[in-house]
Amino acid sequence: DGQPISPELKDKIFEPFYRIASSAHKPGSGLGLPFARFLAEKHGGTLACEETNDGTILFRLTLPNRQTTPEETSFEQPQAIEARQSLADPQLSPKKDCPHILVVEDNAEMAQFIAEELSYTYNITIAYNGVEALEQLREQSIQLIISDVMMPVMDGLTLLKTIRKDHQLCHIPFILLTAKCTEQTHMEGLEYGADAYFEKPFSIHLLTKQVAKGTSCMAVSSPRVQAVELYVLFLYPNKRFPIGDE
Repeated sequence: DGQPISPELKDKIFEPFYRIASSAHKPGSGLGLPFARFLAEKHGGTLACEETNDGTILFRLTLPNRQTTPEETSFEQPQAIEARQSLADPQLSPKKDCPHILVVEDNAEMAQFIAEELSYTYNITIAYNGVEALEQLREQSIQLIISDVMMPVMDGLTLLKTIRKDHQLCHIPFILLTAKCTEQTHMEGLEYGADAYFEKPFSIHLLTKQVAKGTSCMAVSSPRVQAVELYVLFLYPNKRFPIGDE
């Protein structure tokens, strides 16, 4: 019931974040079809866009009747099952000694996409706005934050400023994601203390590398940060101020 899809776009629509120009004004993130094809292929099947004789568009999903070996379906592997359980509720199956990442994103599809990509290596918690993120930060030990900029209730820049003013949280690496590609927004993010800034659509591989860099730096710097905090509290036992601003 939508617009016709030209032949040259029948494969391109399965690329992450790609959206046809005629549907750019409609809600969506460009991740539905890529994720659907990903699931089909993980089960040994295919998902393709075809044109029928009457000119309508058909999405054909094919799946094998059975899997001959467990290895053919990677979702059946224990690591993948553990990752899905951890994503649904990180407390169900936490990964021991793995960094804990907080993903703050009001778009559920985008949050799920980022969390799925990182969940094999990290423990993941999702928050859908800055207020929810602060609640999670008070309840859990978080080693890195990935946050969208434009969100309801509390946006990403306000969340970043709030965290940088809190001496208990100001040391946590903070990565900003945004579709608002303006120099002013970029400058504000860096001025408020963002460690990295990615414009949407972004490369998930570059984001993964930045996350790995941030968590490795966190592992090295955390004892130092804690030592500085203890020293300052020893000198000024009745005074509270954010270490990151001094």
